[in-house]
Amino acid sequence: MAGLDGNCLSLNSAYNGHHLVQAATHVDRRVLWTNLHLLFWISLIPFVTGWIASHHRDALPVACYGLVLLMCSLSFLLLKRALCHSEAGSPTLAAVIGHGRKNAASILLYALAIPLAAWSPLGANAIYVLLAALWFLPDHRFEELGRRA
Repeated sequence: MAGLDGNCLSLNSAYNGHHLVQAATHVDRRVLWTNLHLLFWISLIPFVTGWIASHHRDALPVACYGLVLLMCSLSFLLLKRALCHSEAGSPTLAAVIGHGRKNAASILLYALAIPLAAWSPLGANAIYVLLAALWFLPDHRFEELGRRA
């Protein structure tokens, strides 16, 4: 289950990030660095997924898994903000990005799951599975914007 969860999250993050950056008409240094930051955290998902797959009842691997996923969510939020800043004259991108309620909820739940892993690793895993289900389908708003650009 951890392998499926980790692969879905890493592919979905890369997919949404790709379409988001592709839709931009102007990319500055901040966008490049935040995109690199996101890709770094995504690259750690296979490592922590392998670790949690064999130690899903241990607190440290479960907490580290949550930390990497939290950093992916924070990095995606930073990327969206950097793109909105670089595309200040384009209200279309800002409208597509929206308020990011799903991203904010993910950050909150990952932040809650990390300390929960110390008391209940299976409870933290349940939160990760819930969030993977929430993000299972890619966000097609970014893909649509990429086609328009």
